[in-house]
Amino acid sequence: YSVDENRFGDGIALQDLINISRATITPKKASGQRFVVADTAHAEHGMLKLRSENIQAVKSSKKILNAGDVIISRLRPYLRQVAFVDECLFDEQTNVACSTEFYVLRRLDSRSIAFLTPWLLSSSVQNVLQDSVEGAHHPRFSTETLLRLRVPQSLVDNRDSISHEVEQTSRMYHGQLSMMDRLITVAEKSR
Repeated sequence: YSVDENRFGDGIALQDLINISRATITPKKASGQRFVVADTAHAEHGMLKLRSENIQAVKSSKKILNAGDVIISRLRPYLRQVAFVDECLFDEQTNVACSTEFYVLRRLDSRSIAFLTPWLLSSSVQNVLQDSVEGAHHPRFSTETLLRLRVPQSLVDNRDSISHEVEQTSRMYHGQLSMMDRLITVAEKSR
């Protein structure tokens, strides 16, 4: 499938800003380890909605996530399943992994790539991804299509401040989830 190069726009190619991580964990290698596993439904509006109930045994190959990654589902892009992987999801006992349906975008250096999250959710990017899907039953876009997307120079120039805002938003979101979980626990104990 060929996508019109003009649809990619001006700016810096995504492939020059990130690596695609293909690191996986198998059930055999994961034996005895705790994993919080993200399915595509857990990526919603830029946030990764994971909680303790998502801790499970790894039953099939999963992609390993690092704090600071950005993930995007290659399956059915119209669902806009993109999320920033916040460091608050990790602790000393728990690893984080995700479905192999995600592309895992990993930073090249110490600078945050959180700024890519709202850009990947933007209509201009989503339209290109939607127009490039292949397959009728489980429509997916290719790695090549993703890597050829061009990030506007103005976003790259402001990446640190935008990344900071995404990270703050993520911390507030996860803080609210934790607060609601505590309130639910209190309500359950008051029977």
